[in-house]
Amino acid sequence: RTAPAKRDSLLRVGEQRAGPARWATLVRDARTEMHARLLEQSVVRSIPPSAQLRTRGGKDVPLTRLINDRPSLVIFWSRQCGYAIDALPEIKRLVERLARVGTPVVFAIDEAPSAELDRALAEYEITWPVYFDVRVSLGNAMRNFGTPAFYVLDRAGRIRFTAVDEPSDVYGRLEAVAAEDAADR
Repeated sequence: RTAPAKRDSLLRVGEQRAGPARWATLVRDARTEMHARLLEQSVVRSIPPSAQLRTRGGKDVPLTRLINDRPSLVIFWSRQCGYAIDALPEIKRLVERLARVGTPVVFAIDEAPSAELDRALAEYEITWPVYFDVRVSLGNAMRNFGTPAFYVLDRAGRIRFTAVDEPSDVYGRLEAVAAEDAADR
């Protein structure tokens, strides 16, 4: 959750005070402890393989193909929800940051593709891939209620963290799930 500029500043101070090697050890140990504490709060809930979303081209795609065997994030969003609209700047930062590190983000909208929706997405500057939960297949499978909602999945496509309240909380949870997956391989 720490902003990059603050993280860099803390890194410089920590290295100055503790030395680079000791600071790296302290950070590694703290990260390991954070992951363990977060994973203690996680749930493991499977999603039925029938859960699908629709692409802009009208093709139904299973969620498992969209996450591609990697820890992932599912975001439910609706243009009919004021909270979801208000969260867009933070969602945009989240999506961009996760794209830079190759973490799949499945951005699910609760309506069918249309020219009107395309205009709204352009107005909201939503330029990342969008999928459509037209049959509420994924929403029902994940027991989603409301938007915006954020779900962290492990590489097997199981829900690990449900309805994360703050987009900034996603980073640590995804990192913890990825570290656990890496340790299991």
